[in-house]
Amino acid sequence: NHNFSVWQGWEQLPEKDEVLIITKSLKDVMSIVNVAGFPSVSLQAENVKPKRSVIRELHKRFEYIYLLYDNDYDKEVNWGQKFAEELSSNFRLFNIKIYDKYESKDFSDLVKNKGTNKSKEILEKIILEYVPF
Repeated sequence: NHNFSVWQGWEQLPEKDEVLIITKSLKDVMSIVNVAGFPSVSLQAENVKPKRSVIRELHKRFEYIYLLYDNDYDKEVNWGQKFAEELSSNFRLFNIKIYDKYESKDFSDLVKNKGTNKSKEILEKIILEYVPF
């Protein structure tokens, strides 16, 4: 019931940190924070474009910002990845996804399918692949 400018999880973000994960739903924000321990926020939907001023603020607060949108691996069109690729290129964000082999479209599905420890391990591995060192 919010307008599209509302970021879910914004109030819980630390002032500064190394990693931030932008995802597409409150349930994924909660799963990422509680299971993996990374700060996370989401807009109201994957097709919502954030304001440039907000992304600039996030870049000042976080060293690495990752997009973890749905991986619609089993659909004809992978809309989650299409939206993520667009945001990634427009805002200098790292687009990451749950690997197809896990048959989980998002992080909360991964937790349901693989459990908390394995899901945390998988997410950490994916993030490490995109650290620009």
